[in-house]
Amino acid sequence: MIKQTQIYYMSGTGNTRRVAHWFADVAREKGIPSEIYQITKHGRQPKVNTCSTNLLGILFPTHGFTAPWLIIRFVLSLPRGKGTQAFAVATRAGLKIGPVFTPGFEGTAVYLVALLLLLKGYNIRLLSGIDMVSNWLALHWGLSPANSRAIIDRNKPRALKMANILYSGGRYIRGQVQLVLGILLFQISLGYLLMGRFMLAKLFYANENCNGCGLCEKNCPTGSVKMRGWKKKRPFWSLTCESCMRCMGFCPKKAVEASHPLFAVMIYLISIPLSAYILYLFGQQVTWLTNLSGWARVIVNYVYSLSVITAAYFIFMLLMRIPLINRLLTYLTPVHYYRRYHEPDTKLKDFIE
Repeated sequence: MIKQTQIYYMSGTGNTRRVAHWFADVAREKGIPSEIYQITKHGRQPKVNTCSTNLLGILFPTHGFTAPWLIIRFVLSLPRGKGTQAFAVATRAGLKIGPVFTPGFEGTAVYLVALLLLLKGYNIRLLSGIDMVSNWLALHWGLSPANSRAIIDRNKPRALKMANILYSGGRYIRGQVQLVLGILLFQISLGYLLMGRFMLAKLFYANENCNGCGLCEKNCPTGSVKMRGWKKKRPFWSLTCESCMRCMGFCPKKAVEASHPLFAVMIYLISIPLSAYILYLFGQQVTWLTNLSGWARVIVNYVYSLSVITAAYFIFMLLMRIPLINRLLTYLTPVHYYRRYHEPDTKLKDFIE
């Protein structure tokens, strides 16, 4: 028997929030009190009630074929489960091309979260991915309103079916094939968590349409956007950004961009190990660097790569304050011409729950 449900979600543009509310609606229809909380880095989430009659839900988008670091950190911070029932749902990037609906791919996302929950003593009742509208606006244009609505309407019945099975006492475990494929792509997921997400975080900037309103800073779920500047404040993205696309999807001026040329520069800079640069500059005086053991060399080059990314982004943001350079690079990036997207029925104020 379930006496109470606590649902925690991570959502950038509203897709996962919508699914969380579908689950909560089914719980309430069955007379089960249901509370919904947004997972943020700096916000204070209410304490999870751990007992066998309570149900904990964790819903999140798929990043890099796995769970986002914000979710991994949140699950690691949970108290011991003591038999508390739990479920995990990963929203994944669905597309509609003409009449064809293409499925998304969650990889290891829900099973990674499930493993961490099991180790903490939670009783897993439901695991599944569900297609919602792909919102990776740094990669592709936002889907049209008609296609977005079609994907949502197509997958809502499936979400409601899962929720009804869950709240009726059943167990629903899916995604085994996705898990196998995700394990095969484990190196990509690990690379994303250790490096890729930092590079993607440092691609964002504001074009000349930015009026300094600060909505992106106020509404960033990870607190990664900071308004900086002397005469005119502009948003600056830190390494903690999860590329959730909220800033880009909800900016009223469509001022948030992601620079593809900067990404190419970063790839070039980190593709050459630090030892190669040092040896080129100082010659045989620093041959000790090439003699480092395997792990030591990996750590040194990892710190170097993060430092290079940070420095390149800092210089890039200084250049973006020059109107001519800002305008030129903005016109050269495809993102500037993309349609923006957020879940059709979600507004920024809806994330305050």
